[in-house]
Order: sequence, then structure tokens, then C-alpha cells
Amino acid sequence: DVEVFNRRIPQDLITRALCFTVLAIVMITGMTLLLDSTESQPFLFLMFEITSAMGIVGMSLGNGETLSLSALFTDFGKVMIMLSMLLGRFGPLMIGLFAVKTAVSKPYRYAKARVIIG
Repeated sequence: DVEVFNRRIPQDLITRALCFTVLAIVMITGMTLLLDSTESQPFLFLMFEITSAMGIVGMSLGNGETLSLSALFTDFGKVMIMLSMLLGRFGPLMIGLFAVKTAVSKPYRYAKARVIIG
């Protein structure tokens, strides 16, 4: 078990957190690569936009002419930003909860029966 601040963190919680983190990284990387294939902006700027959208932060890089960098995106790029906002709000948590199943242990046991045979 992991101990933090004199508290024990169960292994299943560590597994869920790791699954959630890896899933979020994969989603951000995949969405950024898809956006990079259609947009002519620098890769790090696109990654910032996707990360901001998935984290439902609402920040954007402006270039002086427009208030938001995503205003310069194609229609596909704007849809990608909208999807990443939805996935950031619901996706990793829901997928993570379904991916990692907790073992259900019964808090009780039936009484031992003494059966006479014969």
C-alpha cells in the first residue's frame, strides 16, 4: 500500500488513478494528432487548446487578431474542440469507472451447517 501524509491509500484507488491518468494522456495525444492533421497552427498551440478543452478550463491562445486560436480552426477543428470538451467532462471518468471493476466482497458469511449423512 502507498502511504501519504501518514494515511494509507488502497491499491485499487492507485490503480484507478493510474488508469484515469493514462487514459487522459492517450485522449489528449490522440485528439491533438487529429487536430494537427487538419490545422496549420503549431503543434504545442494545438496541444494547449485540446488540453484546455479537455480540462474544461476555457483558456485559449489568442494571436492578436482574434480572441481565440480556435476561431481560426476549420469546421472539423471546431468540432474536435467541442468533442474534447465533452470527453473531458464525461469521458475519462466514465470510461475509467467501467474499465476498473472493484471486487465485491461479502461482508457476511453463512453459518456453518452440520449435516448428518447416512
